[in-house]
Amino acid sequence: MIVDWVPAHFPRDSFGLAFFDGTHLYEHADPRMGEHKDWGTLIFNYGAMKCVRFCFLMRSIGLMYFILMVCAWIRGKYDLPGLFT
Repeated sequence: MIVDWVPAHFPRDSFGLAFFDGTHLYEHADPRMGEHKDWGTLIFNYGAMKCVRFCFLMRSIGLMYFILMVCAWIRGKYDLPGLFT
């Protein structure tokens, strides 16, 4: 199994970032600009200040810590021997 993390786009799940507050907060309002058709995901709107602040905040508070915690969770859930925490 290959685990891939891509900070350029995100899933359109109802429990995720898509329409987070009922508006197009992190994604483009125009689906021609904000949808990755090959993968069925939404693209971050880096032209919106709220999106840029969110991404900067995630980096500032320790994106590496966040990634390590996700890796630890994935390792525990799927018992992946290649991930060391």
